[in-house]
Amino acid sequence: MKIHLIRLTIVLLLAACQQPEAPAEEPSLYSEEQVTAFKYWLKATLSRLDVQDGVTYTVGDDSLNLSIRWPVDTMVTSDRWADLPKLSAILTMLEEYEEYPTPPFRIRYIYLNTYVISPVAHLLYEETDELENMIVTTRDTSIEYSYIRGRFSEKITKVPQAGGDTLIRRTHFLWEGNRLIKKDY
Repeated sequence: MKIHLIRLTIVLLLAACQQPEAPAEEPSLYSEEQVTAFKYWLKATLSRLDVQDGVTYTVGDDSLNLSIRWPVDTMVTSDRWADLPKLSAILTMLEEYEEYPTPPFRIRYIYLNTYVISPVAHLLYEETDELENMIVTTRDTSIEYSYIRGRFSEKITKVPQAGGDTLIRRTHFLWEGNRLIKKDY
């Protein structure tokens, strides 16, 4: 019996001293072919990317995303803006929110365009667009818009007053079905 106990103790000690197994690697969200195809697309895109004044781009550390920041600063002098294709969607959205100012007005914002590898096997990449720091300035007001997921979420209106003071009003944009509700805070 003592011999069996000694043998059992030795077997248990040997089992405890064995090297632990390496943790299993997490399965990748992307196939090797997807990663290779995206990196090839990224390399070709970067070689053709015409960086203009103020335009910056950032590539992720793993080369699986590309972000391009386009600063826009322009005067809109008429109600005709077909010649301003980059602004068209934004100006249309201002009309939809009944926020389109009477020209002339200045509009400034940063357009952020991000490309990431798609987890969908038959798509090369997915693209998202965002607006940052959007400010519309007229002769007597400055309005800052917050943009979230393709919609304006709020605006901050600043109106200079006599004596150097500034009137500040915050308005939230809420949608109930197809109806826009503006709430001042």
